[in-house]
Amino acid sequence: MTASILNKSSHRLSVFIILSFCLICISACNDNSSSAGDISNTEETSYQKTGEKVFHLDSTMRFANQSLVLFNEDEQPKLSIFNQMNASVNYFDYESGELESKVFFEREGPDGIGNIAHMGHFQTNKDSIFLFSPWESKVFLMDGNGKKIDSYSLTPPGTKESEKKYLGYYLETSPNSPVFKKDNDLYINVVNSGQLKSEDGSLVFMIKLNLETKEKEYLEINQSILFDEFWGVLLPYASTAVIDDNRIITSFAKNPKVSISNIENPQSVIEEKELSSSFIGEFKPFPKKNSEHPNYGYSFLEINSETNKKAFYLGLFYSTFEKHFFRVALQERTEDQYALGRDGMQYSIVITDENFNKLADLELPKGKYNMDMTFVNQYGLHLANREAYENNEDQLVFDVYSPVNK
Repeated sequence: MTASILNKSSHRLSVFIILSFCLICISACNDNSSSAGDISNTEETSYQKTGEKVFHLDSTMRFANQSLVLFNEDEQPKLSIFNQMNASVNYFDYESGELESKVFFEREGPDGIGNIAHMGHFQTNKDSIFLFSPWESKVFLMDGNGKKIDSYSLTPPGTKESEKKYLGYYLETSPNSPVFKKDNDLYINVVNSGQLKSEDGSLVFMIKLNLETKEKEYLEINQSILFDEFWGVLLPYASTAVIDDNRIITSFAKNPKVSISNIENPQSVIEEKELSSSFIGEFKPFPKKNSEHPNYGYSFLEINSETNKKAFYLGLFYSTFEKHFFRVALQERTEDQYALGRDGMQYSIVITDENFNKLADLELPKGKYNMDMTFVNQYGLHLANREAYENNEDQLVFDVYSPVNK
């Protein structure tokens, strides 16, 4: 496996920087948001707005936060946000929305966590905080006082220091690229750039890390459909994998189907299920100018913006309470809509039960939500409202959507 990973990891760190830049461009906020329309809803079950959840921010926090985690403390739900502006985890009481406490981290020294740009976090309680560094490809385990308990390298064993920059994927821990914990194992989503064309069409989508032995397993599944045609650069190969009771369900940006595997054998796909939005048309590949992967004759700058204008899936969420799946899609944009940044973005969400029977298909108001901050809990699907923040920068407001039978 190590040799396989290293053979697939021959492109430079610039890919990480370029892909990060592309994701930032796609997620770039615009100061003016368009007026919200009604949500279009198909299918038998309707997801409707049933309320709002307001969290009260202080002056050190901004609206756009990469890393949000929900967990329970004494059966009370808490929202944890990693604040990249001052290297801290901020705890909010879910019911009141009030900021309760903060944990600060040092950047240097024995407890240092290094460069915090693009850093994400995960936790199931306040005593153990996992911080994920894309720059060092490491996981830092911190205690409730911000002190380092342990650290874990995610680099394939045997990789030389000079070879780390050649990895074919990178960490970006976020709601769209989450972390799961099963017993003593962490399942960590990674973002694959698709720059390397493997012989069998497989892509690394997750790293399984054992917290006791520090052993790592690099999970990869076949996605030859993404290599058979040319869908563009970087973003078409990004994925989100979620875990239910005993399955891993993986969604790739340009695949209308999701791949399902058993958690005991995650690299073997049991089946694929159609999980497509009715608001997204059939994906159409770009014509190849030559046979050279990854750009097939196009210049990167030429094809990158054209790739980003096309429709693709960008997130998969699972409700352990309703046992529903939510797949987010960004609809295709015109040149004018693309120039508007977030204001020109039209999202849809297809919702299914645990057997992937479609329950609802939503088309959201253009420009209203920041989908990078979506989360699900026992109260429903939470969508971060940009308009509400623009009206009051001291509040982070989520519109909450719950199922209502027609």
